[in-house]
Amino acid sequence: MSINPSGKGTCTLKVAAASNAPSISNDSVSISVDGVQPAQPLKVTVKGAVQTVNQVSGSIKDASTGEKMSGVLVVMADGAGKTRTDETDGSGSFSFTGSASNPIVPGTIRIAVSKDGFTNPSTKSYSISAGGSKTDISIAMTPKGAS
Repeated sequence: MSINPSGKGTCTLKVAAASNAPSISNDSVSISVDGVQPAQPLKVTVKGAVQTVNQVSGSIKDASTGEKMSGVLVVMADGAGKTRTDETDGSGSFSFTGSASNPIVPGTIRIAVSKDGFTNPSTKSYSISAGGSKTDISIAMTPKGAS
């Protein structure tokens, strides 16, 4: 910490909550330097770590042949309802990855798929916690007109 003679200065304060601390908003903190309260109120903003699901991934196959399907539109809605889209690759795989700048909000994650010529199966739902992943999703699509 450095404070110039005018009483003004720059101070970097690192505050961390215990790993088991509950998430509470609008808490206040009192800061003193060498036991002296500042003459002016200090405003401190504390931002918590971003909560995100790490990864949601899986594959899509043709229910009648068992073959993996490319070009399937996959729509995922996270726990906050934010949607993302992906398209399956040549091996029928899709993947969504969460990050601090683009988190997948934990909770109920919904996956819907569609492709021309196929009946859209019902939306699948998975409960995924922060820091968790669901990487074994397998969805079968039935060709229209197939029984």
